[in-house]
Amino acid sequence: VNTENTVIKTWTTGNVWLPSEPTADEKALILGDYTVPTTSLSICECEVTGSLTIPTDRYLTVKGKITNNATADKFIVNSDASLIQIEDEAINTGNILVKRNLNLSAGREQYNYLISPVEGQSLASIYKDAVGNQVTVPAVLYHNEANNKFFNSSGAYIKGRGLAVKEPATAFAPTTMTATFSGLPTNGDIPYTIVNSNTGDTNR
Repeated sequence: VNTENTVIKTWTTGNVWLPSEPTADEKALILGDYTVPTTSLSICECEVTGSLTIPTDRYLTVKGKITNNATADKFIVNSDASLIQIEDEAINTGNILVKRNLNLSAGREQYNYLISPVEGQSLASIYKDAVGNQVTVPAVLYHNEANNKFFNSSGAYIKGRGLAVKEPATAFAPTTMTATFSGLPTNGDIPYTIVNSNTGDTNR
């Protein structure tokens, strides 16, 4: 089922709901600048022409499709916020921006195991500084199940695949940074077969 609803509640350019805040069975049309409130929000569909921000520890639940008619930086999911989509069959339109805060070690030798929540985002280009400038990703590794070892990866996007991403070099002074992911929000089931091709390896 791909749910749609002709009942539309609009967040105006004056930043108020008309005629009222949408319920879980109604569509939200965002024309102004909307920030999901502390009570969070559940709606049937979401269409953004203005801007929408989901702050940390808040969530937006959308039953059907998500449409962003604006640029990706106008639909932001902050670190530890959640964008929840109920229907696997819903087809999304438009890119969004998802952020993930990372704590960095003193020696910068550690890896974070990350996965892109949006389609098409390479993990080799997710590091940005405080003003949005690109920060070099020193290495990206993939796990080879057959021999249980890690090897260099280009960081290319494969739906549902996580990669080990090394921290930025010590030349990047801050002890925290934000990884950014820009693309179409991923939705639907991603079937994978669990494999252990070397049961004799006791390190697995």
